[in-house]
Amino acid sequence: MVERKYGKARRIRVFDRGIVSEANLAAIRKRGGQYLVGTARSQMKQFEAELLSKENWTQVRPEVEVKKIVIPEGEEVCVLCRTAARKEKKAIRGRFSSSMEKALERLAKTVASGA
Repeated sequence: MVERKYGKARRIRVFDRGIVSEANLAAIRKRGGQYLVGTARSQMKQFEAELLSKENWTQVRPEVEVKKIVIPEGEEVCVLCRTAARKEKKAIRGRFSSSMEKALERLAKTVASGA
């Protein structure tokens, strides 16, 4: 549809991880196109070791680091990104979760005691 509307050109399609489909990617690959896709959270486990590694990261902005990895099964290249803000958000979420669990434990004790 994009090619019909705007003509054929060398474009890089960018997809949000929430709307991308394998059918869309297959169509782009078939035409020899290029694309950039946010990886679904369910697939992030396969990149866990690379994300946790301290090697081969390049700082592209003060709080943003990237790492390029080649997927052995195919011709795709992945660019992993991580930010200091994301690490902090995860820590905040962990502290909130911990305090919520403690509050629920206190509530459970209160209910059990009949007070």
